[in-house]
Order: sequence, then C-alpha cells, then structure tokens
Amino acid sequence: MAHRRRRRDHSRPPSGLTVADAATRLSEITRRYAALCPTCWRKLERMGAREPTPVFLSTRAIGRPGYADLRVRGGLVHLDGLHRLVSWELNTVLADAGVAAYVAGL
Repeated sequence: MAHRRRRRDHSRPPSGLTVADAATRLSEITRRYAALCPTCWRKLERMGAREPTPVFLSTRAIGRPGYADLRVRGGLVHLDGLHRLVSWELNTVLADAGVAAYVAGL
C-alpha cells in the first residue's frame, strides 16, 4: 500500500480531474510518469492504438476504495475504462471518433 500511495503523491494527477485535464497533466510529465509508473504507462500506450470500446460511468462517485479521494462527487465518474479514456484523449481518439458509454444512475 505504501508503494501505491507514493506513486499517487508524486506522479498521478489528482483525483477529480476531467479526462482532458488528466491527459494534459500526463503529457506534461510523460517521461517522469513512464519511469515511475511503467505498468500504467504501457496500458496508456497500448490502449491508444486500439479501436474505442464502451466504457462504464456513473452519475456519482461510488462507495468503493479508489473513489474516496475524489474531489468531485457528482457528474460523470468512471467505473471502468480510465486508462482507455485518458489514452484516447492523449491520442485524439475521443475528438475524432467519440466513445460509447454505459451510464449507471440515470
């Protein structure tokens, strides 16, 4: 757990950013992030070359680990597909093709 906490403090964008803001932040620290979080960075690289697939969103944060530190509690919150969404934003897939989403809470 300490390793995970250290990565969060030093490299991961703060919870609650929009996908676009998270992608912008990651593009500013690409080398550092890739070195500190190689597994996550490989996921981002791999997903950028794939065709968009549906993601799962919720209209609010859920009561599960990983959601407690979100600054934004409502709106659209990812349940699945975070790496895909950020990768697609980094690779302009969202602007070019869009993506289908299943949304819980409507």
